[in-house]
Amino acid sequence: MEVLAIATTVCALCKAIHLWIDEQAQKEALPSQIASSVLQIHNILIPFASAEFKGNGEVQLSDSIRSIGDVLQRTKEHLVVWRS
Repeated sequence: MEVLAIATTVCALCKAIHLWIDEQAQKEALPSQIASSVLQIHNILIPFASAEFKGNGEVQLSDSIRSIGDVLQRTKEHLVVWRS
């Protein structure tokens, strides 16, 4: 999977988590902190989601972004279970 596809997927996960937390309308500290962290990750990765990104270290970057995506996916799953 190339960096563009991975970054796009991770950005979509960040957006989904952030929207989910917003929908919960919680003012508790933990969801707010998670939302802030997820938004920061999204803002960092969004340049890599553009078709213009091509460069050295693409495989390493791809692996790193995939790892972030895995963690975010588990975070999203835990948040859904936590709110149920």
